[in-house]
Amino acid sequence: MSDVPGFGTKLEYGNKGDGTSTTWTAVARIHDIDPPELEADDIDTTHNQTPGKVRTFQSGLINPGLFKAIAAYTATAYQTLLAMVGVQTDFRITFNDAITTQGSTMVMQGYPKKLGAKTPMDGIDTFELDYKVSGAPVFTPAT
Repeated sequence: MSDVPGFGTKLEYGNKGDGTSTTWTAVARIHDIDPPELEADDIDTTHNQTPGKVRTFQSGLINPGLFKAIAAYTATAYQTLLAMVGVQTDFRITFNDAITTQGSTMVMQGYPKKLGAKTPMDGIDTFELDYKVSGAPVFTPAT
């Protein structure tokens, strides 16, 4: 399998917030997407009789984390996403790894947690979106 370029990856938001969206709208002019990093909590199981006085652990709940995206600023996209901050909304990432027809997808439930604009003096205006994932993302491999 060859390396998959990030160019062509899409970010879309759904018409629902419960993981059952059927209509998807692209977030225009996306530059970068950092998919969520799932992380298991640690539960310390050490006790006074633990052999060797070495801490022991077991895995706890899984925190689905955040995904982050950076896009070129457009007033329409910014206004749309600004209205979604704190509102339960489905998001979908479609990776640029299609074998024949459809790239891999990751569908997430959660809410836009943070949205901010950047206006550098010598660069392109952008906005950054942090999206808090709620529940397990659903990953579907490319076809």
